[in-house]
Formats: sequence, structure tokens, C-alpha cells
Amino acid sequence: CKRILRAKRRIKEDIERIFHLYTPQTTNEKSGEDETDFNLSNIIKESIEKLIEKGECHYIEFKATLEYDLKTNIRNKDLNKECLKSIAAFLNTDCGVLLIGVKDDGTIFGIEEDLKYVQNKNTDGFELKLRSLICDHLDPEPLGKIKVEFSKIENLAVCRIDIVPVSLDQIIHLDNEVYIRDGNNKRKLTGRKLTD
Repeated sequence: CKRILRAKRRIKEDIERIFHLYTPQTTNEKSGEDETDFNLSNIIKESIEKLIEKGECHYIEFKATLEYDLKTNIRNKDLNKECLKSIAAFLNTDCGVLLIGVKDDGTIFGIEEDLKYVQNKNTDGFELKLRSLICDHLDPEPLGKIKVEFSKIENLAVCRIDIVPVSLDQIIHLDNEVYIRDGNNKRKLTGRKLTD
């Protein structure tokens, strides 16, 4: 377990170092201060429109749906694992925002198709479904680390999930698997990556 914690710390440090190397420094014209860290630490305060404009990155992930399969136009319960992987990766790495109802290219799809399969067919039922999935599949349960909100964008409902990372001495498992954020991607840790 200590090896896993050391590996987690090392991965976080490496990702931060690499991210800062390749992140252009921006300066506030009025104050002359570096805004890079300010923007990263406050990403969860940005509007959904601003997040979509920024696009997917280390701190932002888009998912078109929770369980509705765009290829077959039917419900596919296995798809919810993709959202859970993203949530687990953010919890294990850095803060982040997951937007459900937004395609990878930033197109608004909405969660209306998913709402057909939840209790009461509304956003409250969607949140209950999402929190139930989190409770059933993430261990330990990330209490107080996930905030869920809904907004209408272009007349379509979008689910925004703000995620705060767990402490360095914790590791969140998704069905006995460990995921981290690596740039604009999530990565499953296996073998030596878990113990080095």
C-alpha cells in the first residue's frame, strides 16, 4: 500500500511538472500577474460555456451521455463505466470537471435521452442514478468530493460534475481498478505502475 501511495505522489508531481512545462504562461494585462495557476485552481468556478470553449484538457472531460448509446440509439448500461472512470481519475489526480451531455468536439447533445431511463425522468432522478453508481462502484466512497449541477445550454440539459481530489494517502478504486488523469486522458494503472 505504501508503494501505491508513493507511486501516486510521483505521478501527480510528474503530471504537474509536465503540464507546467507545456502550458503557455499568460499574464493579466491589468495586474501583470501570471494567471496560469489561478486558472487551473479555479477551473471549477468557470461557466459551462467557458469550459466547452476551453475544450477537453487535464482538468476538463466531456461525455455525450451516461448510458444512452449514440451508435445504436438505445440504452447501454455498460457506458456508465466511462463516466465513472473519468470521475475516479479526477479523484486520484487533480480537481476537474466532467460535463455529461457534451460531445468530444464540444457539441451540446444534452442528457434528455438518459433522462428517459431514470426515476421520475428528470434531473433529480439523473443525480440519484449517478450517485448510486458512484456509491456502488467507487471504493472508498468519495463523500463530499463530488458536486452535481444541471444547466440548460441551447435548450438542452447538461450535467456538470465538479470533482475535488482525495488526499494523497487515499486511492479511489473503480471496481478494483485504479485510474488517473494523464493530460486530457484517463489511464488505468496496472502492474509496475502501481508499485514503482
